[in-house]
Amino acid sequence: MKINIEDKFFEGGKVIENCYLALDPEEKEVRIEEWVEPNSTPGYIERGREYWYELEEGTTKEEIVSLVQKYESLIEKLFAGYSCEWDGHNWQGQLNNSALNALNSLDFQLGLYRYGPFMG
Repeated sequence: MKINIEDKFFEGGKVIENCYLALDPEEKEVRIEEWVEPNSTPGYIERGREYWYELEEGTTKEEIVSLVQKYESLIEKLFAGYSCEWDGHNWQGQLNNSALNALNSLDFQLGLYRYGPFMG
């Protein structure tokens, strides 16, 4: 699992507004993304190809790294149980039972709002 937390999402050591912790099972990567379109959802989120958790403005890089490390085993289970299938129109993310349980546990334990579709 790669952890990619770029400094461009921080100001004064704290995360800026409209940033999300992105879990990307296709790349097996955890990173920060910024999304400023308030009335839309990126297609890859809507189709379950990435999972984003809203970060509170002011969270430090160290706090984010610590959070990822604390829940690394759940993130790994999510990534391991992910697949992507063509439905005739779009590539759709699929989770096996273990990955879905990991996602539900992450939803509960992170205590952060997950952006996009809810799968369980």
